[in-house]
Amino acid sequence: MKALVSKYYNDIKRITQSIDKSGTNDLAHEVILKMYDNQQRIEEIEEQGGLIGWIFKVAKNQHIDSIRLRKEFICADNLQLAQVKPIDYKKELSDILKENDLTHIETLWIEAYIESNANKSNFKRRFNISPSCIKKRIDEITNKLKPC
Repeated sequence: MKALVSKYYNDIKRITQSIDKSGTNDLAHEVILKMYDNQQRIEEIEEQGGLIGWIFKVAKNQHIDSIRLRKEFICADNLQLAQVKPIDYKKELSDILKENDLTHIETLWIEAYIESNANKSNFKRRFNISPSCIKKRIDEITNKLKPC
């Protein structure tokens, strides 16, 4: 497992930095812990060539979990008030993607693109992918989506 972590360490750092610049080290640590917790599964995923996608998914989910933990309550003058929950656009997006029979990789592409503020330049900086490749992939995926 140590060899896999070493092999993918730069990818883990790059992905976690793209998700949370201020908490990159903590998030990278959480991803590595998840890798150790899921050693057998990780080896299978790596053999299939999908470990980068798994790392991105775990990093994204860990980041969302940390945000949820911080936002549970607001303390004001010794009163705990339930925080008004914002619109959960991630859940709405997830529901839309589930309705459209997208592959796991296609779902990851769309989620990453949206997290890049639907900006090809941001996406290119985060993942070092050419704008023409980004446009082609996103266009292929969005053409598969059913109209609302």
